[in-house]
Amino acid sequence: MHRILLILALIMVCSTSWATVDKLPAAKTAPREDPPWADRVGTIKHALAQEDGTVVELDCVHIASRQPFVIYDWYTTGPTLLVDAPLTEDMRPGQVVDVIGTISSTSDGRRIIVCPVIMGYMDGDAGNILVRGGPMTKGTIRATPWPYMIQLY
Repeated sequence: MHRILLILALIMVCSTSWATVDKLPAAKTAPREDPPWADRVGTIKHALAQEDGTVVELDCVHIASRQPFVIYDWYTTGPTLLVDAPLTEDMRPGQVVDVIGTISSTSDGRRIIVCPVIMGYMDGDAGNILVRGGPMTKGTIRATPWPYMIQLY
C-alpha cells in the first residue's frame, strides 16, 4: 500500500502537466447581450426611443443614485435615465420603483423623465416599503401586476 502511494506521489511531483494553466479551456468573454424583450414597453431602452413630450411608464426599475436621481433596468449595465425629482426619505439607491412621466432632453442631450410619479413596492398586508431589492416583476412581454404599491413622489 505504501509503495502505491509513493509511486503516485512521485508521478504527481515529476509530472508538471497536471498543474499547468495552459491546459485549461480558454475563457469565453463574449459581450453580454440584453434579453430579447429589453426594448418592450416599460423598459428604459423603449423610453429612450420615444420622442420628447411622450408619456412613458417604466416598471421595476432600480434607483442608481441620489444626486442626480438616476434609474436603470436590473438586467443590463446599459442605458440609464435621469428623473427630475428629489429622492424622498422613503427612496434609496438599489430600491425597485415604477416611474411614470414625460420623456424629455436636457440642454446637453441627456434624456430625463419630467413631471414623474414614482411608485414604490410594498410587502403586502404589513405595509412596509421594500427599500432593498424588491420584487422582480418585470415580465418579458408586459409588467407583472403587483397589488401592493405606494406613491413615493
